[in-house]
Formats: sequence, C-alpha cells, structure tokens
Amino acid sequence: MKKSALLIFGVLIYGTILSQVEFESTPKKSKDSTEYTTINNLDKDYIRVYVIDILFGNRFIAELDYGQNPRKKARAYILSEDKSVRKFNSVTEIINLFSGNGWEYVNYGSEVLTFRAKKNN
Repeated sequence: MKKSALLIFGVLIYGTILSQVEFESTPKKSKDSTEYTTINNLDKDYIRVYVIDILFGNRFIAELDYGQNPRKKARAYILSEDKSVRKFNSVTEIINLFSGNGWEYVNYGSEVLTFRAKKNN
C-alpha cells in the first residue's frame, strides 16, 4: 500500500514539474521548417488525446486532436525534450501530465482521453 501511494505521489509530482508539453504541429510532408507547439499555448476549449499502445500494454504514446486540419496529415504526438515521440508508462501518467499543464480530465473511452481547458476562477 505504501509503495502504491508513493508511486502515485511520484507520478503526480513528475507531471506537475513539467511546465510545457510540446508537440510537432507541422504536417509531415511540409517543406517548411518544423514548428512545435505547446498545449499551454493552444487557444482551444477541448482536446482529445488518442492513447496508442506500443508495447502490448507496457508503454504508450499520445497523439493530440485539437481540431487541426486532417487533410494536412499533421500528426501531433507529445514529444520528449529531445523532440522524439515521448513514451509513457501508463494512461494515468498522461492524465497527470495534462492536469499539471492546465487541462481538466473529462472522459476516457475506447483509448481516447478528453480534456477541457481549466477555467480561471
């Protein structure tokens, strides 16, 4: 029980330490220079995060849908500091990351997380 509580606390602290979650916002076939955006700079009320299992339930990646044009085939994966696709240990780690960056968890269904921008009261 203590180990579980310590693990959850560690994940919460880790998620709140990160101040920005960066993702590539340029279409893959674009000849322009690559652009990166953070979820903190999105002027959106809702975003969806598709959770993709990459190692049979042991590791996950997260792809964002914030209303970008699907015809441009822009893939918006959460990135690590070195700009590679970030790998998560659990879905909860993804939820904590977004929660620590100003997004409120709304729903999880069929491998899709939905978040709402937190309102400043």
